[in-house]
Amino acid sequence: MVDALRAPYDSKEKLRARGYRWDARLLRRAWWKELPSEAVEFEQAWFARNGLPQPQLTTITARERHR
Repeated sequence: MVDALRAPYDSKEKLRARGYRWDARLLRRAWWKELPSEAVEFEQAWFARNGLPQPQLTTITARERHR
């Protein structure tokens, strides 16, 4: 899972267009997207090209995804 924590408000349209979803839970409040592990490096490069802070990466198991 890729979390766009600390992403500036004005980047929300770029993130939405890229397939990110907004999680408005009080303790979370972040844009997120699930990616296969082979796409993570490309996604990090996209963040750098667009001047966004590097995303937080979290590995999710199949068990965690389908609870």
